[in-house]
This record gives sequence, structure tokens and C-alpha cells, in this order.
Amino acid sequence: MTRLLAILALVLAIGIVAGPSSVQAQSSYEPTSELPGGALSFAANGSIAIDREDIIIGIDKVRLTYVLRNLTGREHAMPMAFLLPDIDMLELDGAAVAVPAYDTQNPTNFLAFWTMIDGKPVVPDVNVRALLLGTIDVTRTLTESGVPLYPLAPDMADRIAQLSPAARADFVKRGILNGTIDPPAPSWTLRTGFHWPLLIAPDRSTTVQHGYRPILGSDVWSEEIAADLTARFCLAPEVVQRLNTKLKAGEQTVVYWMTYEPGSKAHLRGISANLNVTIEKPSDQGIMSTCFKGMKTTPAALEWSASGHLLSEDLHIMFVE
Repeated sequence: MTRLLAILALVLAIGIVAGPSSVQAQSSYEPTSELPGGALSFAANGSIAIDREDIIIGIDKVRLTYVLRNLTGREHAMPMAFLLPDIDMLELDGAAVAVPAYDTQNPTNFLAFWTMIDGKPVVPDVNVRALLLGTIDVTRTLTESGVPLYPLAPDMADRIAQLSPAARADFVKRGILNGTIDPPAPSWTLRTGFHWPLLIAPDRSTTVQHGYRPILGSDVWSEEIAADLTARFCLAPEVVQRLNTKLKAGEQTVVYWMTYEPGSKAHLRGISANLNVTIEKPSDQGIMSTCFKGMKTTPAALEWSASGHLLSEDLHIMFVE
């Protein structure tokens, strides 16, 4: 399995780390905050049904397949969208974020999101906004000032330092920069969305696929967090015992977690979906656990299938490599 390559982004500074396995070998570890990921958004429409929804989740990937069926006798167009997790600098409040796919040349797609329609890649349009309090758009202000919209950019401190004293003071006064930190740091929320049109022929089915790399929360297993993680992810007693045994032996174990938010698809009529959920084991000796009920355990995964409805419950999953 491809290792999770993480860029450990801090509010004030960014440190680069390798994948989970190499992190475990370090003597110290900086916990990271999770940013939940979701699914595609469909325009409200009673002419489209979902016949199948396949969800595959791993420590370094989320992949989904939808089979959409046009219930009418005419060609139908509908917009589709995918929102990346908001990067809310005030909510993070200095916490580290392991961004899985940051590229200095293209910071927009920091989840390495991709999508295909009937097996053909789609190049979506992108909408990027910097917002204060969720509504005040400061995108143009930042762009015209030469400040990156991506608030965790490695050169953010330098860009802010290059502002004139008057501009920097104005940004602090308007709440664009957090003046309680020296030097001032971003306080806006980055909101990024991809969107594209979908055209479905009359009385036909279309397969839509997409995937991305999740932003994981993480920490070192310890007595202080054991009870909370056990309850949040319904860890089996044998799993807790295994982790505690390693702890007592002085072995550092990093645990990772993520949330998949399916969103609402209640506006889609005629749902006769075959739903398949697979949570892949991160390694041969790895661990995955979730409170989602009814999952079947196989040597390589947790699996769940159902007919007649779509996934409506958030999935909270913990992994240990």
C-alpha cells in the first residue's frame, strides 16, 4: 500500500514528516488534527436515481463509485460538486494538520482529488475563497496584496512580512490576520470546491467515480487518550490489550483516525441502491476499527453491504499500521 506522505502544516510554521511508519520510529511526535472528508454533491433532482454506491476507505485513500440512472426518457444535465475540507485557521488554533497532497505549484488540490465519468477523467472547474466568519469574502484583498490564499503555505510568514506596516495593521484591524500572535498569522478560512456538469442519456446509467486522500487526525497511544479512543472507535478489548502491551514495553504506537461524511442524497428519487462499504486494513498486522454496526471482518478489510438505501451515517474510523 502506498504510504501516506504527509506535510505537517502548522499555523506558524510547517514541518515536513514522512509516512506513518517512519513517524513511529521517532522519539517524539506532534499530534495532528483531523479534517473530515465527504462525498460528491448532486443537484436536487427527482429524475436521477442511484443504483449502486461503492465506498472504499483506507488509511491513505477514499474512493467512491456511483451508478446513476436517468429515470426519464430525455437527456438530463445536472451539476456535480465536491468540497474539500475547510481550513479554518481560528478553529485550528495552532494545531498541526497533515496535508496529504500539498504542491507549492498548485496548492488548490491539497487532497489530490480526482473524478471520472464512465471511465474518462474529468477536469473540474475550481472555486477558491478566503472567508472571515464564513461570509466575509477577502479573496480579492489577499490576492491583490500578494498573500497566498492557502493559509498554510510554507512562505506565508515571509509574504506577510513583505506587506507594508500600514497594510499589515489594516489586515489585523479587519481580522484577516490574527494580531494576538507575533508575527501576525492568517485567521481566514479557506474554502475550496470543484464542480463540473454531468450529462446522462435517456434511460441510461452513468458511472461516476472519485477519490481523494484524507486528512487524518493522529496521536501516540497513551493512558491519557486510551479511554477516549476506545469509546470513539469501539475498540475491541483484544485491540486495547495489544496496544497497552506495546505501551508497557516502551514501544511508541501512533494511531490515526478519520471521518467520512456521506452528506444528504435524500433528494434523489427511486433509490434502489446496492450499497457496499469497505474499510481496508492498513497493513498485514494493522488495525482498523469503527462503531459502524454490522460490518463483516475479513483478513484484509471490514465490509458491509445493504440494498434499498444509501449511506447516511458518518463513518469514524481508527487505523494503526
